[in-house]
Amino acid sequence: AKEAAEKFGAQSVATDSTEVVQRDDIDALSIVTPNHLHAEISIAAIEAGKHVFCEKPMAMNYAQAKEMARAAEQAGVQTGINFSYRGFPAARYSQEIISEGQLGRILHVNAHYLSGAAVGSDIPLVWRVQKDRAGTFALGDIGSHLIDQVEWISGETITSLVADQRTFFDQRRAPDGTGTVPSEVDDATALITRFAAGGMGSLVASHSATARKYEVRLEICGERGALIYDLSDQENIIQASGASLADNPLVPTPEPERFKMHEPQVWR
Repeated sequence: AKEAAEKFGAQSVATDSTEVVQRDDIDALSIVTPNHLHAEISIAAIEAGKHVFCEKPMAMNYAQAKEMARAAEQAGVQTGINFSYRGFPAARYSQEIISEGQLGRILHVNAHYLSGAAVGSDIPLVWRVQKDRAGTFALGDIGSHLIDQVEWISGETITSLVADQRTFFDQRRAPDGTGTVPSEVDDATALITRFAAGGMGSLVASHSATARKYEVRLEICGERGALIYDLSDQENIIQASGASLADNPLVPTPEPERFKMHEPQVWR
């Protein structure tokens, strides 16, 4: 902790979250611990009157998440989850287009978040791949981002789903390098969803997508148009709406200047 503080210029160091939560000179906490500690630290901070910004996934399960939300409501503090992908320029432009109604009623969304970061049993069993500390792997680590991107950009809310999860590598290298240990988390998760307004979606989050490096892509089809958002292209989106539907269904659309990141911005 002291080495990290010196490296990043932190003014103080603590190895016990209770010490931080109880300090009177701290107004807000950013919770960036392993997942199994999110609820415990967040609730303690909220009950101490602190504002909380928590890393995703919010909690290990639904019951913990409800408890966190209840504590925040009772305390009246400000809370949030760090879905940082909302801040990308093309994502914000896509969200504006759909919120303005340019695509009309959303019919279906096809989306994926593909990463090859954990292909092979030689990938060590770090905390993100430990069920008791992470809960899930692909679903919680990158699937949470994908679900948020789908709902936030499309403006739709998932009301029901069916899911399939697979553990492709049930043995991974032990963290200390001494042999292998069992892996019980999902290497990939697929969802078929229904939205509140009647549309449908298919979502895949995988850390076992060979040769892929954090590829996020959403294809959103509406009654009056369609839109493709790709994380790798923050200059354009692919769009079809209005007059372009008849001649060229999908054409690149440069994002307006106001969405470009010329300096640090505050995402809302």
